[in-house]
Amino acid sequence: MGHQLVGALAAATLIVTAGCGGDDDADAERSVLDNARDLVTAQTAERPPIVVDELPLPDRSTYTGANRVVNLWLDESGEPIAVDVWGRRTFTTGPILLADDIDFGESSPYFAAPPDYELSIVGAGAGPDGPELAGLINATSSERLTSVFTNDDRRGSTATANLWEAGPDAPAPAAPERAVIVVAAPNTQAFRNELRANVGADSFYVGDGRGECRPQRRESDGVQPEVLGGTSVVELDVEPGTIVVSLHPWPSPEACATPAVAEVDVDAVAGESVLALAYTADGATFDWLLMPFGGAPS
Repeated sequence: MGHQLVGALAAATLIVTAGCGGDDDADAERSVLDNARDLVTAQTAERPPIVVDELPLPDRSTYTGANRVVNLWLDESGEPIAVDVWGRRTFTTGPILLADDIDFGESSPYFAAPPDYELSIVGAGAGPDGPELAGLINATSSERLTSVFTNDDRRGSTATANLWEAGPDAPAPAAPERAVIVVAAPNTQAFRNELRANVGADSFYVGDGRGECRPQRRESDGVQPEVLGGTSVVELDVEPGTIVVSLHPWPSPEACATPAVAEVDVDAVAGESVLALAYTADGATFDWLLMPFGGAPS
């Protein structure tokens, strides 16, 4: 799944249309929940629900929110593994497989789950009772969440790199004539020593590939620009078009004039947001995962 799904996500990106009018309150308040149901139904249309014990499966109408998981986790030997996401059983309903076989550097589709379910990441094929690698936040009906499953600075497992796409903690959407790029690099925290040795830094300026740092959204509010790395996220408000995003070692007196350690072309579309996720598997080179992020403004 993973990369083959990324291209399809553009067509399946959730749109929050609350407050867009109409003579029916339900239509006017179409939420993340409704869209998540649509995506979950499409995801599982060709595969029947998996029943692993005698408890009944939860009613699909109780599913809420929208979640997706990016797998950037390495095991104790430094090797990548594929993972599954399960909703753990409750006292009255059985476990549900929400996403399966997510390879390193790949994303699951969006999925929803009942609000009383605890979400758990396990190794691919381990089943609902397999050893938990990490727990996940379960997005509420008004939230959409991308959780990046990665390692912390002690190479332990964590899923705390939570990137909110919709909800009170989400970035503001792009203006109709502008585009937004959200740049993140959460797994750099697991390679701090290697990155310092190989590229000279484990935190980075975000540049334009031509020697200048890109203005950040926060700077328009009079806030100092963010440095990328670990849990920090950089938001860019840009003109639509092909946008070069580059990473440069921090700190440096030359800032973004310092040679880039990574660079990517981002297709920025008017009125839309995209996630540019930089990651490393060796502490020396970077790859990128580009995904639609959040919804269009209503």
